[in-house]
Amino acid sequence: MRTILIILGILLCVNLLVVSISKAFAKEQNINMQNPQILSQLK
Repeated sequence: MRTILIILGILLCVNLLVVSISKAFAKEQNINMQNPQILSQLK
């Protein structure tokens, strides 16, 4: 029973990490879409 709870906890943590990373990635994508000039200057 304890192992099932541990596995569920790990899956929850991984899920939260993936969600936060995808949100940050989406924000970066939006910034890229809004500011192509800044990106071209950085390159």
